Amino acid sequence: PPGGGGDAQELSFRALSLLPLPPRMRQLALQSSDTSLRLSAALHAARTLQRSYEGTLVLRGEPPPPPLGGRSVASAVAQKVLPSVVTIVPTLLRNATSKGTGCIVSPDGLVVTNKHVAGLTTGIKCYLGSNPNTPPIKARLVGTDPDSDLAVLQLEGVQGDLPVVELGDTNSVQLGEWAVALGNPAEFDQVVTLGVVSGFSRNSNNFSRDPLTKRPLLDCTPTALLTDASLAPGMSGGPLCDAWGRVIGINTLIRGDMNGMGMSISADVVKRALSDIA
Repeated sequence: PPGGGGDAQELSFRALSLLPLPPRMRQLALQSSDTSLRLSAALHAARTLQRSYEGTLVLRGEPPPPPLGGRSVASAVAQKVLPSVVTIVPTLLRNATSKGTGCIVSPDGLVVTNKHVAGLTTGIKCYLGSNPNTPPIKARLVGTDPDSDLAVLQLEGVQGDLPVVELGDTNSVQLGEWAVALGNPAEFDQVVTLGVVSGFSRNSNNFSRDPLTKRPLLDCTPTALLTDASLAPGMSGGPLCDAWGRVIGINTLIRGDMNGMGMSISADVVKRALSDIA
């Protein structure tokens, strides 16, 4: 580098050469010995890397989420996704009832949820929106995939213009990025919690078999996501979303051996199950 200065200066020049800077600013910063100019260039690069959402970095080359307008990540995602989230009330043996959550994935009323929510029932009712006085909609079970604990329902008597969730690409999800969980636990409707993607599961377990071939998925494909976004009974079958409101997983269980962290079936497994069942 010009001007000498040892290892620290060498490192600073290497860093400036790698940062996302306009060509003219990069040239001036590299040619100058003014520390404040280099700092200004570094701050500009940091702002370039920064997402609109609370300082999370954009590292996968896609545009940042839409402006929040002062809302939090969870609030923006909830506004986009909740219209496509349903409350599921299955009738079990001896007329016992339970409660779970599901996601509308087609305008004509296909709903994805967990098999343990709706797989063994004598009847299923679904509620749209947050108004408890909304008349229930009957649903029938289309099919299940026991290997991934997924079930697909069909809402009956709908008009075919329902809002749907957007299924994301699990392979593009990064460790530590925002994760927003939505569901309907206990007596509450439309609960939203915020956390991060804490880990990926690629091991041979209940989530790691391709529903189409029943063979183990490739090790490079995440089959389940671990998150510290709070889950509660009743949120099973609900979506786990990224900061753009794309569904990256279906919430499935709470890990008691990991301080209550949640596990979600990855969106890629959900897509495979949908193509097989529906």
